[in-house]
Amino acid sequence: MKRKAFMLSIFVFIVLITLTACGGGSSTSTSTDSSDSSDSKSASDKYADYYEGKKLTILVGYNPGGGTDLESRILAKHIVKYLPGKPNVVIQNLPGGGGITAANQLYLNSKPDGYTLATPGRTSWISNAITGNDTVKYKVDELEWFGSSGSGAEILITTKASKIKTLEDLKKAPKESLAFGAWSKTSAPYVGPYLLNKSVAPSVQAVTGYGGSGDVILAMERDEIQGAFIAHSPIDPKDIDSGKYNLLATTGGYIKEGVPNISEVLSGDELKMFNLVSGPGLGVPFVGPPGMDPKLVDIIKEAYAKTVKDPEFLAEVEAQGINFYPLTGDTVNEFVQEMLSTDKSIVDAVNEIVAE
Repeated sequence: MKRKAFMLSIFVFIVLITLTACGGGSSTSTSTDSSDSSDSKSASDKYADYYEGKKLTILVGYNPGGGTDLESRILAKHIVKYLPGKPNVVIQNLPGGGGITAANQLYLNSKPDGYTLATPGRTSWISNAITGNDTVKYKVDELEWFGSSGSGAEILITTKASKIKTLEDLKKAPKESLAFGAWSKTSAPYVGPYLLNKSVAPSVQAVTGYGGSGDVILAMERDEIQGAFIAHSPIDPKDIDSGKYNLLATTGGYIKEGVPNISEVLSGDELKMFNLVSGPGLGVPFVGPPGMDPKLVDIIKEAYAKTVKDPEFLAEVEAQGINFYPLTGDTVNEFVQEMLSTDKSIVDAVNEIVAE
């Protein structure tokens, strides 16, 4: 009898061990699934309030008062609404080389944590990389592109004091009698007037040394220079309508009846050279350093996309007279890749201008 009871106990013990093992396996599996789910949730929530209590610094490649600075400040004011945690945004102006200084700082010294981003400028900082400027330390194809303003309309203007009201007046004026302001030889405000001087208007003389479009505008107001070939955004349309500035030509973003497109003035390789340094239609790109988490990149892209549709943002852009045709980050990347594929003969021709 005792033997049977002992054997029964052994049997029950074995059954319990088996059930426990099965249950333990099930429990382990459930625990693993729960852990995986928790890890996944943690990853998805990582950026939920990412910028809360943080400072976002936007590096701007030009002095205060110009078009790039103006657009950057409007962007900074409104994009905080759509960044998780709504950071405090600080603008840091780093003028130099048409955006090169700011782009170098972003590329070389900024962590890929999304707390330092940049609006280096319109196009010259990109074309400088393409033409091999030795002060460029960044690789444009390694940067993250969140979007762009698309406000890349370039306008050829002269001051009222110059008495040059039309392109025909510009063509007839004495050789190199009109100074046009620029900041570097690789910028559109230099290359444009240079090409005009060589092809249709010997009266134009490009002068460098200004810190950006804001400085160029001040120089025109002081009658220090007689004109400029610059982005439209820093120019108040009322100043054109009133005759303070005469509009001679445009790249198309800003259109006025009877005013020719630059493609009617420059042609062939000259137009390709100008397009390389001006990037018509690109505007001011918003970029980040290499190595950023793709999920964070997508969050900032989405924030930019929402910002440029924000009614308050659009109202402020309109009030400033900015022609705004926003581009997505992917579109900007395609734009830049196309610039990178520019024919070598055009790149070499631009370098010859710079070398003079």
